[in-house]
Amino acid sequence: MLNSLHSRLALALALLLLAFGGALYFITRHANELYHEEISQKLSSNIASYIRDHLPLTDRTGEPDPAQLKALFQMLMVVNPNVEAYLLDAQGRVRGHAQPDAKVIREQIDLQPVRRFLEGARLPLRADDPKSLNASRIFSVAPLAAGGQTTGYVYVVLTGEDGRNLAEQLAGGYSLATLGAMLGGALLLAMLVGFGLFFALTRPLRELTAEVDALAHAAHPDPQADTILARDEIGRLTQAFHAMSTRIGEQIHTIQLKDRQRRDMVMAVSHDLRTPLTSLRGYLDLLERKLDTLSESDRQRYVGVAARQCRKLCRLSDELFQLAKLECDEVQANAEPFPLADLIQDVVQKFELMAKSRGVNLLADVQPGAEQVTADIGLIERVLVNLLDNALRHTQQGGAVHIQADRNGTRVSVRVTDTGEGIAPEVLPRLFDRDYLAARRDPTRPWGGLGLAIARRILRLHDTDIQVESWQGQGATFTFHLPPAAV
Repeated sequence: MLNSLHSRLALALALLLLAFGGALYFITRHANELYHEEISQKLSSNIASYIRDHLPLTDRTGEPDPAQLKALFQMLMVVNPNVEAYLLDAQGRVRGHAQPDAKVIREQIDLQPVRRFLEGARLPLRADDPKSLNASRIFSVAPLAAGGQTTGYVYVVLTGEDGRNLAEQLAGGYSLATLGAMLGGALLLAMLVGFGLFFALTRPLRELTAEVDALAHAAHPDPQADTILARDEIGRLTQAFHAMSTRIGEQIHTIQLKDRQRRDMVMAVSHDLRTPLTSLRGYLDLLERKLDTLSESDRQRYVGVAARQCRKLCRLSDELFQLAKLECDEVQANAEPFPLADLIQDVVQKFELMAKSRGVNLLADVQPGAEQVTADIGLIERVLVNLLDNALRHTQQGGAVHIQADRNGTRVSVRVTDTGEGIAPEVLPRLFDRDYLAARRDPTRPWGGLGLAIARRILRLHDTDIQVESWQGQGATFTFHLPPAAV
């Protein structure tokens, strides 16, 4: 039951209200007692002076007169049975009273409150009760003087024993019961209102909790619909959670897509590894079994096919190894100045034989100002090799591949342009995606989809990127930029 925040808050509110109600009850009761004591003491503050001035309590020798004290007690019993009168000496000792001797157990009264009363201190004031060793009561007092000296005091306790007994009997009476009932009703109403407020204020939090639970158990989180939210902390938290759940849903979708693409890539790579391996094995087995019976031309043809399949395997394994190293951040660009013109000429010479065999015209052009750049020469060579290899494989006989370099402001632009078949518009946005390229295998063409992904990763190590422009049936242009070498 107490597992929810709402129930714990409600319990805390109930306990707080109960504690507050109990404290308020006792404070109200104490304040009410002080209020009545102040009223009683102010109304009866002159009773001791009246007794002193109108009722002789001592005989001619100054000793208490028992007959006068008895008469005083009887009068007080008729007029106000709640008061008790005592006669004190100058030191506060009880010299006379109208009470049974057994009931008076305190022989001396502390005079400090008496003096404060006579000085006009703020009421209510309490002083010692002669009938108790530790209790104090409100009182009225008047000094007795002779020859200009204080000889004693008329000391009147305003809340006598009978009054206190009656007050204790009425402690559970109608007035206090009414006060308790009113406080209890007010507390109950406050608790109901508080519970309602807590329920209303925590409703967005409960809804958010339900959404979090749904997200935790959902295999495919759906983006949250736009709703009107409060502008408080819970509203902002809910809005942030909606944004987070939307991002999580998008990320899960992306991960699932990437996972499918990786599976497709593994299937494609497996196929492209199995095909040349099967061909290579077949031709080698044939050579092993019929080496003596095959003609020289057949042997050369079989060896040539096996060599081509072996080169294809080497090329594929090299691309996979290079891409794996790039993705694991094992390759770092060691940038240094080098002659870009010489590198382009070396790469073009490597592909001259391939271009001639395909009937493709291979051209190179390095403009003034673009001869020197700052980069990792080995990695840039790999980029140029991949781009030229890709361009030659997609350019038909009679076409041309042109590699250019020129100075463009504060950078050197390198472009590889071919007149081949071009790239379909739907392929362009994902042309450098490894998983997409690997999965998009064309059985009619040599496998080589990882070269462009490797080129982009290498260029990103140099804090640059590669762009592509293509027109269907008119070829494509790949462009990247490098910083020129400092002069």
